Amino acid sequence: MSETVLNELLGGMSDKYDKRPGHLVHDFLSAVAHAVEKRDEKINVVESKLDVRNLEKDELDLYITQNSDKTRHQATHASVNVTITGSCSFSKGDIAETPSGVQFEFVDDISVDGTADTELKAVIAGSGGNVRANTITQTPVTIQGLTSITNAADAKNGYDKESDQHFLERFLEGEQAEETQGNKAQHKSWAKSVLGVGDAKVFPLENTAGETTDNSVLTIIVDSNILPASNELVATVQNTINPLNENGHGSGLAPLGCYAYIKSADVLNLNITFSGVLAQGATNEQAVSSVIEKLKEYLKEVYKEDKVISFAQIGVSILSADEVDDYSNLQINGSTDNITVPSKSVAVIESVVIS
Repeated sequence: MSETVLNELLGGMSDKYDKRPGHLVHDFLSAVAHAVEKRDEKINVVESKLDVRNLEKDELDLYITQNSDKTRHQATHASVNVTITGSCSFSKGDIAETPSGVQFEFVDDISVDGTADTELKAVIAGSGGNVRANTITQTPVTIQGLTSITNAADAKNGYDKESDQHFLERFLEGEQAEETQGNKAQHKSWAKSVLGVGDAKVFPLENTAGETTDNSVLTIIVDSNILPASNELVATVQNTINPLNENGHGSGLAPLGCYAYIKSADVLNLNITFSGVLAQGATNEQAVSSVIEKLKEYLKEVYKEDKVISFAQIGVSILSADEVDDYSNLQINGSTDNITVPSKSVAVIESVVIS
């Protein structure tokens, strides 16, 4: 109970009444003070919601959709082509999977007599469906006549539901940057409005070759996992802003006469090696996987804030993995220096080796 509220109530009562604890006035006002405190707590919660930065989930969605043209990006299903060998058939909705249990369903019916290719879609939406090449190799049930199934390429375009933080960031950028008449802020907003785009950087008076050209705008994008954008995503953004078959005609969001070009960020591969002391019971494979996830989170921050990759922060990320107790002999691309990421590139973990 709030002593402040109780003391205010007692102070408003005449001193002719006995206001000591255990007496009627004190005990009666104690109950009132408790009720007032609960009411004030609810009022404080409501007042906090006047600031959009304090909203979450459905409340955040409602506020932003009522106050802008932006909506939250929903999760998407990764897709991939697989090659099937054998004499067998699959129906739409049948399942193939990776050894770790990531499942994909057949998009179409298919009969195979020899070798055939077909498209699969991840059962569960999100980035977890972006599995590596040659990992979709089995089915949960035996398929008579199936010799082999595999994906020659990585599964792509699986994106997680847009987080509160990213959705709020996208909204506030539009509110604060004065998006108007095709300025830099508006080109960035147009790109980020496309499902699957995680961030965008705008370079005025440039084309995709980096050449200086009048009335041109180059926008570099990464996907929502802060990785290089797929060809499909680049094409979608390009057609949304400025379809190249009508370049500069104002057929997209870009104004008439604007030659807007979209390109994926270039890749700066990082190969990280160190000697590690692993936590009790942890395997090298588990440690590598955990370290990679921690490094990915740090590299997202590096990209969004145009930071230099700090050698020291890489070490901090390694130690934040539960499977690693200590490390030594750390090297990034064979060096112990900080790394500057070119403005049109995104850093990607190519390998982590723990000895």
